[in-house]
Order: sequence, then C-alpha cells, then structure tokens
Amino acid sequence: MAHDEDHLCHDVEKLLRKTFALTSLVNVKVKDWKRAKDQRIKEDMEHHQEVERLQVEVNCLGGLQQEVERLQTEANRLDVDLANKTQEGLSLSEERSKISNEIEDLKKELIRKEKDFTMATNSFKKDVAQFYLVGFKDALERATIINSTIDFLELDSGKTVIDGKLVGDS
Repeated sequence: MAHDEDHLCHDVEKLLRKTFALTSLVNVKVKDWKRAKDQRIKEDMEHHQEVERLQVEVNCLGGLQQEVERLQTEANRLDVDLANKTQEGLSLSEERSKISNEIEDLKKELIRKEKDFTMATNSFKKDVAQFYLVGFKDALERATIINSTIDFLELDSGKTVIDGKLVGDS
C-alpha cells in the first residue's frame, strides 16, 4: 500500500507539474493575446485618426474642386471678353499704349502737384515764421510797456536760453 501511495503521490505530483506548466502556458498565451489585442486597438485608433485626417483632406479637396470650377468659369469669361475686345478692333498693344499714355499723364500731373505742394509748404513755413516774429515783437513791446526799466535790446527771436543765459541762434 505504501507503494501505491508513492505511486499515487508521484502521479499527483506529475499532474500538478503538468497543471502548473499548462497554467504557465495559458498565462503566456493570455498575455500574448492581451498584447495583440492592445496592438489591434492601437492600430484601430491610428486607422481611425488617419480616416479622419483623410476626410478633412477630402473636404479640402472638395473646396479646391469648387475653386478650380470657379477659376475655370472665370477663365472662360475672360476668354469671351478677350474675343469681344479683339472683335471690336482693340488689340492688346493699343490697350497697352493707352495705359502707358495714361501713366505718363499721371506722372506729369504728380510732378506738377508735388511742385505746387512744395511751393505751398514753403509759403506756409514763411507765414508761420512771420507770425512767430510778429508775435515776438509784439511781446517785446508789451514787456517794454509793462516794465520800462528793463533793457530788452539783447533779446533776439533767434537766440535760445541755456542754463539761464542767451546763446547763439536756435
């Protein structure tokens, strides 16, 4: 009976080792399966993001297609306009010549207006200077009337006060 018990213990031990080995193998397989599942989920998310990005691109391309159609319509309209101008006898060189003449006329007018502006500016500067001098002389006369004991002869509209002294031209 001891022999049967030993044999039985040995069989149980053998079965336990097999069970442990199978459990370990199942754990490895479960981990592999979970890793593969996580990888599939990650790939699915990346694919979903790529699909969204592509949908945005498709929407943009739809907008571009509309822009191409609009530009094609505009090009067709311009072709018709060009054909009409050619039929009317206006060549591109005639149009260019007209525009060049207009530009030259505008340049001449600009030069004339610049001269007028310079003259007006210089006249204004002279008027401002004259106004300043008249005001200065008027102030001197009033100061002389108010206080006749002070000699204002050294005062000059072109001099500046620096550190309490009259110095050179301003």
